[in-house]
Amino acid sequence: MSNTDISTSLKALGSFLFSNNIVITKTKSAKGFMIYQPSQVTDVAKLESLAAAVNWQVSFFEPTYDRGTLVRDASIYVGPRSSANDISNVDDFVNNFA
Repeated sequence: MSNTDISTSLKALGSFLFSNNIVITKTKSAKGFMIYQPSQVTDVAKLESLAAAVNWQVSFFEPTYDRGTLVRDASIYVGPRSSANDISNVDDFVNNFA
């Protein structure tokens, strides 16, 4: 995918977010963002489609409770699919699990 395609896709994602008044917060790594009010997202399929266009993932997190007390509200992560722990070839796989 060319930089022009990615730029166009990111603009489409940004337009969707801001035209729907969805508040986002940049992650600490500054590679993705969080939506801490999932109820603002009324078209999940559209969000997933736009994120996929830039090879990003959308992850949904349920609220977390400890002994009946809310510890963390529900949230949505949108960002890159890669991780420092990704295994990308057979040699890495064997080295990690042998």
